[in-house]
Amino acid sequence: MLMWVSACALSGMDETVEDSNGQQGVSVSLQVGTYNVFLRQAFLEGIAYDRSNPSCRAQKIGEQLGERHFDILALEESFDDALSGTLLDSYKRARTSETWSILGAPWPKPVGPGPGFYGCFDEEGLFINKLNGFRLANGGLSLISSHPFIGETWTDVGPLSGTIQANFGPTARGYCECGGEDCLAFKGLSYAPIRLQKEGQTIDLNVISTHLNASGDPEIRQQQLRSLVAFVEQRLCTHPSRNSWPLILLGDLNVGHTADGGGNEDYLAMMGELSKISCMNPPQDAYLEVHQSWDSLDANAGTSTCAGSTLKTCAFPEPTRVSRRVDYIMVFAPKINVAFPSAASWQVQSVTSAYTEALIDPACAFEYRGETYNSAGHLSDHKLLTATIELRRAARPR
Repeated sequence: MLMWVSACALSGMDETVEDSNGQQGVSVSLQVGTYNVFLRQAFLEGIAYDRSNPSCRAQKIGEQLGERHFDILALEESFDDALSGTLLDSYKRARTSETWSILGAPWPKPVGPGPGFYGCFDEEGLFINKLNGFRLANGGLSLISSHPFIGETWTDVGPLSGTIQANFGPTARGYCECGGEDCLAFKGLSYAPIRLQKEGQTIDLNVISTHLNASGDPEIRQQQLRSLVAFVEQRLCTHPSRNSWPLILLGDLNVGHTADGGGNEDYLAMMGELSKISCMNPPQDAYLEVHQSWDSLDANAGTSTCAGSTLKTCAFPEPTRVSRRVDYIMVFAPKINVAFPSAASWQVQSVTSAYTEALIDPACAFEYRGETYNSAGHLSDHKLLTATIELRRAARPR
């Protein structure tokens, strides 16, 4: 069953809105982030689970993320319910604003039309009433926002009625395709329509988070991306208003990208698949929008820490270690008719900042049988990726 945790949702609200002052040509800054929190369930990690001190890390991750005042934050590998709850509670204590959240989506046993119902979506966006692999864990995707979700949460099992299609809320889809140990988790996508209320403006956004296959044939990731694109085509591009909202895609895509251009075929294929979304302009890679070039030996460029999955104590530089980006923030501007924009049309103007950051707290070092693990206090084997996006209201012609 999908576990949706939210302060409230904007149920039944008209999706076509005017901002409070009706201004056009104004800009609003949006801060977004994505972070693979490495909070796996015990059966996925074995003895390494205890040595990574997950309870401490969950608390400290929540504290540090809460201090950064994100408008939208996506988390990956938030597999464990209790640890995700600890993280969210810690996050809320660090903030003064109200928080809306989705935790641990999607699930391996989604609610369906009858008992014993299982299913996933293939690369063509077709619902299949059968899962490949064991799918013992949920998808580990969580979305946290300081702005409310639109509509009520629901389970996507294929064709929609007109009523649901008009104003559906947050949902999730599991990918049918998987490979290797990734088949233990129900990887997929999580979607939320978010009403950004900031700087006196009201902006509606499409937000998707995902975590693609880490192991196996790169083609599996392409199949998962095609399933994601199919979701956008089916649910957003056909929607009378959401096809004109900006789209933000965040997550651990497990697609390596290096500065020197070598071995980037997987990245180029990914950008090609994402460029097929018919109602959106090609994606803007937030990090590349700001850092058009970087040194592959620059530790600050990659999105994985040198600690690795064992959270060993380590330090850059390591001359033989090449920085790779595997976590991404992609921004899509809608293909609205610029000659006749609606009153609520917003466009992506620019990405003004993007950076990676390793979150550390030595309090999470752990003693086991007289040996100290993670003495540096790495909170994950990934870095936090943050971007500031400038949105601008489309001006009507005079």
